[in-house]
Amino acid sequence: MEPPPGSAWTTLSAMIHCFGNGLELDDAVFELRQDDRVIPLEPKVFDVLRQLVMCSDQVLSKDELFQRVWPDEYVTESVLHRCIHLARKAIGDEQQKNLLTTVRGRGYRFVGAVSTRDSATPSEPERSSDPTTPAEVFLGREAVMAELRAAFHEAANGAGRVVLLVGDPGIGKTRVSEESVRELRAAGVSVLVGQCREEEGSPAFWPWIQVLRGLGGDDPRASELLERMEGAGVQGETDESALRQRFRLF
Repeated sequence: MEPPPGSAWTTLSAMIHCFGNGLELDDAVFELRQDDRVIPLEPKVFDVLRQLVMCSDQVLSKDELFQRVWPDEYVTESVLHRCIHLARKAIGDEQQKNLLTTVRGRGYRFVGAVSTRDSATPSEPERSSDPTTPAEVFLGREAVMAELRAAFHEAANGAGRVVLLVGDPGIGKTRVSEESVRELRAAGVSVLVGQCREEEGSPAFWPWIQVLRGLGGDDPRASELLERMEGAGVQGETDESALRQRFRLF
């Protein structure tokens, strides 16, 4: 897939997303503002709103929002419903729901017009020297981001690529991945995400199930594969029918 001309995939800058009646969502400082007034938001409410605004005019399912905002936590749907309610209240859409709509049986969709611009935050802001803060963790990753961009452009030109991010815990692998996904989506590129879970009880092929669900059922081949994956392991491992199903799946 070719990135759109002048896409955001050419920059590391955080973005300000403008919408509604003078509202601004600032990636750099994690603020929602209106006419230079900061509107207080809980971190997870901000994250949910940010995901929906960044994917403006797309339907995000509840599963997608859970994966993006609570990737390593188990939360109930009531938590998501509360975040949606508070996000609507913060942007003045609590009653009309003209900006943030519910698509019954599908998820949520931000339908308001959104424009973006580079954040005015300096490239090297004065912040705490504590290396555990997100902004400091991501400093100095230009070389890694450049390699990821190069791999994407090669893949877009027909040469498939696999990139493996490795490093000690806490070094910033997750942040680099999130920045890559953010920039690609801002550039109009479809990005599918699957995550492994360490705890017991995760379904077989769970990362790939998440990826296939992200396609939204538009590809019949993907739908067939998803059905096979979701049915894997339901029958006993020695059951002849289950063995045939596993063979076809592989």
